[in-house]
Order: sequence, then C-alpha cells, then structure tokens
Amino acid sequence: MKLCFMGSEVKNEEIEDIDILFIPVALYKAAVALEPSAIIPMGYDKAALTQFLKEAGEKDAAPQDKLVVKKKDLDGKEGEIIVLKEE
Repeated sequence: MKLCFMGSEVKNEEIEDIDILFIPVALYKAAVALEPSAIIPMGYDKAALTQFLKEAGEKDAAPQDKLVVKKKDLDGKEGEIIVLKEE
C-alpha cells in the first residue's frame, strides 16, 4: 500500500499510484490530479474543512476516530474523502 504525505507543494510528475493521500486542505485540486484511492485532509479548521468537502462534493464525511484499511478495501475507489477526528 502506498501512502503519501504532502506538504505545501505538489510535483505531480514525481508521484503516481497513490493509495492514500494525506494533504493540506488548501491543495484539494492537486489531490484530485494525483488520483489517489483515498484522500485524508489535514491541517484544517472547521471553515477550511467545510470548503474542502464542498469542493469535493462531499456532504456526509463525518470524522472517524480511527481508520483501519486493507489494500483490498481501496480497490475500485477513486478520491474517496476520509476525515479523521482531531485530537
């Protein structure tokens, strides 16, 4: 399983076949361009997360306490948004 943690800059030509992408909410368009199976937003406040979910077309992305994923769980998924509960 390929995990990718992005900072403030994205260089698409260097990254491919991502299963789970952790990305700052300000970089939603870059996240979509990378075509990951799942996108986990990070570094957000409530307003920024709301905007991120709006851009993604997500309405019911309730924060999860924890995430357990197997490679087979991601088969056929494209750009699914997973919001993790902040501690």
